[in-house]
Amino acid sequence: METKENLNKGITLVALVITIIILLILAGVAITALTQTGLFENAKQAKNAMENAQTKENATLEDYVNKIDGKISGDRENIENIGVELLTDPIIIDTSTNFEEKNLDFEISDISQYNYLLLTYGPYTESNKSFGISTQLLNKKTIENSIKNKDSIIYLNSATGNNWSAAECRFKNSNMLSINYAGASNSGRKKFAIISIEGIK
Repeated sequence: METKENLNKGITLVALVITIIILLILAGVAITALTQTGLFENAKQAKNAMENAQTKENATLEDYVNKIDGKISGDRENIENIGVELLTDPIIIDTSTNFEEKNLDFEISDISQYNYLLLTYGPYTESNKSFGISTQLLNKKTIENSIKNKDSIIYLNSATGNNWSAAECRFKNSNMLSINYAGASNSGRKKFAIISIEGIK
């Protein structure tokens, strides 16, 4: 006659066997799902697509950098646009030797459709209307942060020899650029100008 203890042991053994069988079935189903649905292949394709996109973006940025380098030594008369011009006229701001608050708003064309903005800017003098060219390439994240966060400032520093003019700006929305501060280190640099804002997709 089986004792209660032996009966419990028998039940435990049966439960263990059933558990193992269930686990084996689940493992088989999982392996089948992974192999037949092409999950690994899809993951590999996604990785390749991401690497190709990164390579393409790097090549595009390198091309823009080369074009930007070609602009830096130019002046207003011979600047060639890389992207779509978003300014109707240059933004020209009176400055002094002090970096002072301006809070001036300027309407621009819609920037929301572009992945990059190329700003070309520099000091401006009435005598010869020439610029000391500087450029800055802004990515979409920087632009969006500038719109969402009023403390996210874009600093534009234009250097020409030992003289420089500078400005702090941000995008209030996709159609408005605000110049918060502007100034110059030399009294000969009476104005600061943003010559162009180019949208690049």
